[in-house]
Amino acid sequence: MSVSVGMLVETNMMGCLIGEGDLKIGGRDYYYNYDPATNNRNGRTIASFSEGTNAQDEIHLNCKGCPYKDFMYFYNYYGTGEYAHQFVEAAFEGTKTQFTNGNADFSHYSFMGKEQFIKKSTACMNIFMYVIHGWEEALDDCEHGCLDSNDGAAHSWDEGVCYYTGSIEGGPGDTNTSGKLLHHLADKRCVDYKTCGVEGTDLGGTAKLNYDLFSLFSVGNFQLLSGNCPAARTTTKEITKKMYVPMIQGAMRYAYKVGKMFGGEKEQAEGAAFAAAVLPRVHAADPGAANIIYQNLKVGATSTDFMSVKNAFQSVYQKMGVSCTDIGGLWSDADNNYYAGMEPCDDATLFASKANSNTTLADILSSVFGGLFAITLIMWFVEERRLKQTKAELALVNIFRGGGIDDLN
Repeated sequence: MSVSVGMLVETNMMGCLIGEGDLKIGGRDYYYNYDPATNNRNGRTIASFSEGTNAQDEIHLNCKGCPYKDFMYFYNYYGTGEYAHQFVEAAFEGTKTQFTNGNADFSHYSFMGKEQFIKKSTACMNIFMYVIHGWEEALDDCEHGCLDSNDGAAHSWDEGVCYYTGSIEGGPGDTNTSGKLLHHLADKRCVDYKTCGVEGTDLGGTAKLNYDLFSLFSVGNFQLLSGNCPAARTTTKEITKKMYVPMIQGAMRYAYKVGKMFGGEKEQAEGAAFAAAVLPRVHAADPGAANIIYQNLKVGATSTDFMSVKNAFQSVYQKMGVSCTDIGGLWSDADNNYYAGMEPCDDATLFASKANSNTTLADILSSVFGGLFAITLIMWFVEERRLKQTKAELALVNIFRGGGIDDLN
């Protein structure tokens, strides 16, 4: 029940509930009692979500539904299951990561840059993937008939929601701004992109993304409790697609701040952290788009072209399962309008242009292969005439030499 703090050498009971009392949940009082000295456990850390057995066993190798799809985007891109932990450790030490792709050399950063990268990446990478792990574990339990177990589907689902939200976050419409995890990140980004409120058109309050996600959380929970595992899996896919939205918004926002507004190390580090948290998913959709984003936002990038970053992201919206409406546009309070070049895209236009691009490619290929076929046909016709002429000439020679025409068959 402790809200603290990882694996401390000395006991720290600050923030723990007293031994006996009532908890008010949803307007009702619930009595509890426990021994604070023995029942509070501090064995789980943010680092443990990405290091050692948690990264390799719980998400990759030995879980019932392993390997989890979204985890594999990151595993395949970075080349290790400990990518989040290694990012943070390298930032603390000011060293270079040793990944397959997406490396970062933190010797380019002072304390300020390292601090920003560590703060953003712990939530956007360590906790992000462990949230998904909770839901995937719920699906595994559902499919194995463990609905009534304390560690079964409903418990794991709730755990994922808790890690997404955090213990100090307010509910929808709450003005509390002290959240630290992914729920709060979505609320911060909606202010930047004018995607707050139930309709996603406001500049403050709860993000539309969070309204949408909590609706899906409720649907998924009901599906699990009713044993509808296939439907719960479909709901989980919709949830995980939406969870990448604040990462995209953050990466594009800081690309603009660095490339257009001459942001310094703080902005560079924040952009690098948000990019690192979404690059593997972009890479799975289009390696070329991922490389553009990485080159512009990586730790130590010498220049940042925000329009290249924006266009690269938009090129994979459809494959990632997100939309222009989900992302919105980067808003300027000073101008009471969107920043030039960062206006929202239009889903119909964007997806139609992609479809036209694919159609054009098909037309080109069709023309090329059609032309090749015509050339081949002409060459075959010419060759046939040449062979017939050669056969006729040989026949005449053969006749003149006393043979018969049938000898050429």
